[in-house]
Order: sequence, then structure tokens, then C-alpha cells
Amino acid sequence: AIELKDGSYFLGYRNPGNSLYHFNSAGKLIQQFGASTFDAPVGKTIGKELSHPFIFSLAASTDGSVWAGTGWPNKGQGGLNRININTKEIVRYKHNPADSNSIPTDWIFKILEDSAGMMWVSTNSAGWFRLNPKTDKVKRGFQAEGNIIGGARRGFITKQGDVIYQSKGKYFRVNHQTQEVKPFAKNIAVDNAYDLILQDETGKVWITSKNGFGYLDSSFEKVEFFYDIKENKFPADEISTLQIDKQGMVWLATSNGIVSFNPLDKKIKHFGFERGLQGNYFGSSVNHRGLSGKIYFGGTSGINVFDPATIKTNPYAPEMIFTGLHLDGESIVHGNKSAIAKPIMVADKITVSPDVSVISIDFAAIHFAGRNSYQYKLEGFDKDWRDGGNTGNATYTNLSPGKYTLYIKASNWDGVWSDGTKSITIRVLPPWWQTWWAYTIYAAIFLMMMWGLIKLQRARAIRKERERSQQKELEQAKEIEKAYKELEESHENLKATQSQLIQSEKMASLGELTAGIAHEIQNPLNFVNNFSEVNNELIDEMNTELDNGDINEAKAISSDIKQNLEKISHHGKRADAIVKGMLQHSRSSSGQKEPTDINALAEEYLRLAYHGLRAKDKSFNATMKTDFDDSIGNINIIPQDIGRVILNLITNAFYAVDEKKKSTNEVYEPTVSVSTKKINDKVEISVKDNGNGIPENVKEKIFQPFFTTKPTGQGTGLGLSLSYDIIKAHGGIIQLETSEREGSEFIIILPV
Repeated sequence: AIELKDGSYFLGYRNPGNSLYHFNSAGKLIQQFGASTFDAPVGKTIGKELSHPFIFSLAASTDGSVWAGTGWPNKGQGGLNRININTKEIVRYKHNPADSNSIPTDWIFKILEDSAGMMWVSTNSAGWFRLNPKTDKVKRGFQAEGNIIGGARRGFITKQGDVIYQSKGKYFRVNHQTQEVKPFAKNIAVDNAYDLILQDETGKVWITSKNGFGYLDSSFEKVEFFYDIKENKFPADEISTLQIDKQGMVWLATSNGIVSFNPLDKKIKHFGFERGLQGNYFGSSVNHRGLSGKIYFGGTSGINVFDPATIKTNPYAPEMIFTGLHLDGESIVHGNKSAIAKPIMVADKITVSPDVSVISIDFAAIHFAGRNSYQYKLEGFDKDWRDGGNTGNATYTNLSPGKYTLYIKASNWDGVWSDGTKSITIRVLPPWWQTWWAYTIYAAIFLMMMWGLIKLQRARAIRKERERSQQKELEQAKEIEKAYKELEESHENLKATQSQLIQSEKMASLGELTAGIAHEIQNPLNFVNNFSEVNNELIDEMNTELDNGDINEAKAISSDIKQNLEKISHHGKRADAIVKGMLQHSRSSSGQKEPTDINALAEEYLRLAYHGLRAKDKSFNATMKTDFDDSIGNINIIPQDIGRVILNLITNAFYAVDEKKKSTNEVYEPTVSVSTKKINDKVEISVKDNGNGIPENVKEKIFQPFFTTKPTGQGTGLGLSLSYDIIKAHGGIIQLETSEREGSEFIIILPV
């Protein structure tokens, strides 16, 4: 088939009579063309008839001519025909053995026109040749790899103007400028039996095979996409040809009607005899898309012409209903004692007795335009939807007792499926021996048997136990006495060990203080020594001035000496206070509360802890921040005990920030903050660090005795436990707020 610019089209047939017909765009016959005798003259002749009635190909050239390729296996039957549609004159080109400018054979398969207006023609045995319509000159015998290419059937003109054709299972390209023939480097058709069909508007080259269809990549040497008709449940077993419409949809002529394929979503639609086709079998490779957009497919019963743009599809999914119920082959009518209480079309459940083996349910789609496809799924039995074909029925045998739900859905002939929510509940009743009351009887019998057995065993056990108890009572008494003595000894050992550990913790705390106290004492002692030396020098100067009789200068020097002595006294008292604080910390607490400046106590132990750590590790450094509430004043506490708690918390905070600094490569400033705040009748003391924090799973154990997060040998695990007991003895509480990798904050709340 071939369509002209005016919308009319030519149809060619393979029959002994008239074989070429010209129709207008409305399908009305304009003219029939007959065929000459089988012994038509060779070479170029002019007449009103075709060279042979069997037409294998048609083409329209830009000069307005219609070309028809004919042929038959017998020698001299067939050829190439050029028809002038205005004068109805036919130029026949036939093979002439004596003329090298004639066509090489009379069996014509394919006719193409390139961008230069040259006609490319394929034959049964002589490959491709080129004919110049203006001069009627023929060029044949294109060479590829030293061999003449023959047996060509497939081919097309690329968008660049090159000729791509298939010959003897291989692909070749003819350069439209140089006319050079080159085979493709990799001929995929050899191994996979692909046929070249056409190139679409996007440049894709579409191919077909016995297994499916697809397209090549831009090199024409690799399959970029392939749709396997067996794997995808394609509605046909064979594809004869395909065509692309103006919207990019693929239309395939198959052994079972025409199928459309959407390259975007890979969905297909099937069109069969019921949609207006002349027949469902398309064994011919005839296909053509005209300028109007119409597609022409040749079948065994004629030609099919359709415009894809005018084909309307049904967007509405069919509604579903249940139509029948059969149990063991018997049709069931609704009723009070029936498996369904209501008509099946409105029933919502089916109750099946245990003696039923086969359950069969009929259903239908309320949609009568073409055949519907069905699927169903029994929830509680099926994992996926089952394909029901075109018959609305679901049959199940020997279902186990239980509750199931049957879902059904269907599609119209355009592939639009219902939502699959239509359902009916199926309850398969258990036999009487599997009912709840049967299990109740089983349980009662079992319990009675167990009760009798237990009673018998209990009597035996009591009797034996009485016999053995008399023999064991004396032994148990001795063992209990021995165990009590061992427990008492263990308790005494534990108390001694605990006392040692507590003293060790105190000494460890004292050790932390020692270096800090030494640093604190060193400062006032330096002042005392320095001012003492200065006073000695000033006394010498004062004596000199007295000898010289300068009383005023001597008085000024004596005034300086007095100021220095005041400073010596101040720093001496400072050293005395530090020593007293150390003695208070080291000795056992008297247990007597006394008014204490909590701000001064916290600041004192902050400095002592810092200098103590600096004395042990010169590389240690940290920022100390304080925020004290001056409105607190003095509060009644045991200063030695509260000081020990504050020292322990601050030392732990310094340890945490130092560990984080050693373990991170990031920019990090170790910081420990100590603050106090008065809240109503409470005082809150906070010790906060920006270390690694305490893990959530450790947080609950942190105040337990002997639990520590420090490495072995660096802590007794009693510091926080003792701190907790001290704060509790003061009527206060100690809390922990922590976040991993962000830091920890210990908060002490004491009554005023």
C-alpha cells in the first residue's frame, strides 16, 4: 500500500487478475490496473499494463510517480513499473541479459527513494540496485567485503539520507554522498535473527524477530530495548511487521490482530476482529504510514486502513458482581438455612459446611463492549492475583477450616482494570470434632486426668518427703549454722574492705588536694618572703636616714614597712586558712553543721582541684567558669563533707574534658563551669563540663557503689556513691543530666 499527497492510495495484490487498485481518500475505487502477459518484452517498454500481476512492493517518488515492484519465480515474469498517475501511462523496466544498464533481475522486493531522488530497489538474488528516474540509468553490483550483496528484503532511508538495508542476514549502510557500501562492524541480525523495519522521528531503528520487537541504539549495532512477547504475555505468537504513528505509538500487525504499544509506559492494547478488523491474522509484511497519518496493514483477508488519532478507547473500568455459587457441583439458592442468606449479587458472606470439598463462585463484569479479562485472589490462601482469562469463575477444593475473602476484578478490552475491591467473605466451618465446644470437652477431660495424676503424685511426694525430712533436718541445721558463721565472717570482711575503700577514696581525694594546696600555699609564702626581704632593706635605709637626721624620710620608710607587714600578715593568714582547710578535709567529719559560705567553698575547691591536676600533668589545661549567686549567704552544712562532694564532682569534670581533648582531632576547648543559685528555700550547686557525656545505659548505675567508668586502677567506684550518701544525709538530692558527646551536669540541691 502507498498513500499519495492528495490522500488517495494504491493497493497491490498478488492475484492472477487485476492486481493494482487506486482509491480516493474516502475509499472509492478510482481505477484498476491490469497486467501484461508473462512473456512481456525485456528492457524498457511503455504501456497501460503492469509487467506482472503479483505485486510485492509499492512506492511514491517526489516527482509524483507511483512505483510497483512485481515478480514471479519463473524467468521473465515480473519487473519494475513506473506509473504516471495523470496519464495512466506505465513504464516497465525488465531484465535484459544483453544490456548492462537494465535492471539485474525481474523479481522486485523493496523500493526506496533517497534524498537525492534516486530509487533504491532490492531483488531476490541480485541484491540492491539504484535507478535514476531522470535518466533511467541503472547502477548495480554494490560491493561489500569483495562480494556482491544479494537476497535483500528489508531496508529504509535514514534521516541523514543514508540507505540502510539487510541482505543475507547482515546489515549494510550506503553513504548518500559517496555511495560507498560498508557493513556494520557487528551484525546483530546474524546471531539473533532481527529484521530491520524503519526509523522513527526520534531516530530509533525498530526491529522485529520471532521473539518480540524493540529498537537499536544510535550506532545501529546494539539492541537498546527489546520486548519479549513470551515473557510479557503478549496476545499473539507472531509479529509480521510494525509501524510508528505521529504520536510515537508503535502499532504491530500480528497473528492475532493488531496491537498498540506505548514506548513510555510499556503498556499494550489489543485490537481484534470485534474492533472492526477484516481478520485477526496478519501474515504479510505489508505496512505503510501515509502523510495523513493513516496506517495500512495487509492481512490474509485484505487491507486494513485506520487513523490512530481517531481511535477512541474506553477509560471506564467495569463494575463487578458475583453471579453464582456452586458447592460440590450443586447450584446454591439463598435462604435461611443455605450457605448464603441473601442473593449472591448482594450477599456479603458465604458459610460452607465442613463436608463440602469444591467451592465454585461465578462473577461477571458489567461491561459488554468486547471480551473482558478477569483476575481473582483468595485472601488467606493466594499470595498473588490469579489469571482468570475471559471466564469469570474461581474454584477452590479442600479448603481448610477458617475465614477467607475472595477479591475479584476485570478489565475492559482497552486494558482498564477495576480497583479489585469487590469481595465476599467465605467461612469454612470446621467438623464437629474441631468446634469450640468439642475443644472445651477435650480440655475438661484433660484437666480431670491431670488433676487425678497430680493428686496421686502429690500423695507419693508427701510420703517420701516425710521420710527424708527427718534424716535431713539435723544435717540442714548443721549446714545452716556453718553457713551463718561463714556469712558473719564474710560480712565482717566486707565491712573492713568497705572501710578501707572509703578511706582510700578519702586519701585519693586528699591526694588530689595536696598538689593544689601546695600551689596555693606557695603563693602567700612567696609574698611573705619577698616582703620580709624588702622590709630588711627598708630598715637599713631608715637607720641611714636617722643617722643623717632626716626624720621625715625615716617616717615615710617606716610607713612602707608597716604596709609590707600588713601584707605579710594577710598572706600568712591565707596560708593558715589553707592548712586548716586541708586538715578539715583530711580528718573525719564531726557531723556538726555550721554556717558556711557555699560560694567561697565551691571557688576554693575549684582552684585546688585545677592546680592538683596541673601538678600531676603539666599538659593539662581547661577553662574554668563560675557563676555564684551572692544572695545565698551562709548555709548550715558540714563543710568537710560538702567540700569533699564538690571536689569529687569537679575532679571528675576535669577528667572528662581532658579525656575528650586527648581523643578528638577537632577544635575543642575543655570547659568546666561551677555555679550556685538560690531557688526559694533551696540552694542549687551545679558542676558542668563539655566532655564526652555518660552513655544512657550507664546513667542508671552511676551512683552505685564500686561502679566506675574510669580505666582499671584509676578509680575506686566509691566517689559518687559517697557523694550521694553525703547529700542525702544533708536532706538534699543530687541529679545527673547528660548527653553523649556533649557533656554532663551534676546538680546538688540542698535545703537552706
